[in-house]
Amino acid sequence: MLIALVTWRGLPELAPDDRLLRDALLRRGVDARAVVWDDPQADWRSFDAIVVRSTWDYHRRIDEFRAWLDSMEGLPLWNPPAILRWNIHKSYLLDLQARGVNIVPTLIVRDYVVKPAISATAYRTERHTTDHDVLVQPFVPEIAADGELSFVFLGRKFSHAVRKRPGNGDFRVQTEFGGSVEPFAPSADLIAQAERLAATLGDEWLYARVDCVVRDGRLMLMELEATEPSLFLDAVSAERFADALT
Repeated sequence: MLIALVTWRGLPELAPDDRLLRDALLRRGVDARAVVWDDPQADWRSFDAIVVRSTWDYHRRIDEFRAWLDSMEGLPLWNPPAILRWNIHKSYLLDLQARGVNIVPTLIVRDYVVKPAISATAYRTERHTTDHDVLVQPFVPEIAADGELSFVFLGRKFSHAVRKRPGNGDFRVQTEFGGSVEPFAPSADLIAQAERLAATLGDEWLYARVDCVVRDGRLMLMELEATEPSLFLDAVSAERFADALT
């Protein structure tokens, strides 16, 4: 069995936790290789499975990435092209909201006005225009107080969860901005809620990460990551992912 673990040119040997997955596959006798998504020499048709992992420049080269997805039609790409096309534009949140999912309130705009709620004669009224869609969301105070919860699904089954906290004086939970990640043991109820959120992806997917906060005992979806999320793999979950692939 030959498997491609798809990455980008900035990480030609994969992210550290994805190397755990590669090692777990190798122990099963699988030929698992890191392949850069835009490598013109890559023979994608030679692989039994093509698993998108750390394609972390796709958002800066979105037209090229979409063209690559088009070229993957009919190949064993995970997650499938249709899910990836849907998931790379965060308007999917509004789609999920229309299906009854509890999301952080979201507007998608390009031309918008910001003004004080109490104002006259255009006091502090500003117009902003961009050449791309932007999300406008209220700040979610639970992020600062309790952190963001990430529920990781491998082989369409719940695997593990982590809590991500922002660094002091910041609101972003990513480690490159001073955030931290720690294991989290969710209750059975929270797992069941996360499973229902993941199930909105349908029946044909391999991995996903459900990012939420808890408000009044209910998960509020921040993002449903099905494209190239960090899966926070450790030795145990890497084995679990390898089992799902083989």
